[in-house]
Amino acid sequence: MRKVARIKKETKHPDKGNLPVITLSPELEEKMAQGLMEDGSLVISPTITRQLLQSISTQVEQVIGNTGFQPAILCSSQLRIGLRLLLERPLGQLAVMSDNEIGPSTKVNSLSPIRMA
Repeated sequence: MRKVARIKKETKHPDKGNLPVITLSPELEEKMAQGLMEDGSLVISPTITRQLLQSISTQVEQVIGNTGFQPAILCSSQLRIGLRLLLERPLGQLAVMSDNEIGPSTKVNSLSPIRMA
């Protein structure tokens, strides 16, 4: 995951109005929503947390390697705060957004979703 921080410094910025995003698969969003607390935090097992962080880190590295762009994570508004808190330490420079934070003139370039077994 440290590799993502190093690569971040070498990434290009996408054209204005174009936003590369990585999404969560519907199954993963559903699994994470089960651990959602009233304050917006997520309570998920350490095993799932490790797998999730590894999957996101790998996907981000692939996107940066293939496109040169730092993607954002796009998830439901209910999960955004909890996922942001979860990613803050290991992937602090990775933006976590929900659909309602994207302006109407922004073109979303959705890349392959994060999946977990």
